[in-house]
Amino acid sequence: MLDPYKYLIDAILRADLDAPRKKRHTAKRVFDRLVDEHGMDHVSYGRVRDYAPGNKRMDRSIKPGLYAEAHIPSYWRLEFDPAPSLVVSELYGARYREVVTATTGVITRIRLPFPIEIDPGTLHRA
Repeated sequence: MLDPYKYLIDAILRADLDAPRKKRHTAKRVFDRLVDEHGMDHVSYGRVRDYAPGNKRMDRSIKPGLYAEAHIPSYWRLEFDPAPSLVVSELYGARYREVVTATTGVITRIRLPFPIEIDPGTLHRA
């Protein structure tokens, strides 16, 4: 069961937000730390991988909260499944509100943090 370790994974991922990209934890490194430093021996790597870096939970809950605390006026989240889309949120008070979703095949005009017209279908993963 992963539940007792989720707060540790979250803490590692939060610390990684300030680290240079090449210094951030991979899911494998998070798993190894849980085993080595916290004695986790009954949870598979796959469970940690599904919960750890690059997951939707990080992009949908942890990052927006941290960015809102820093008063960043807008937050963009690029999704690739099932097709590329761009979800644009703006800061209202202490929380973000989704204001537009740009979808593949449609040119969408976005105003913050700078004006741009975009079709997410033209974007590709690196």
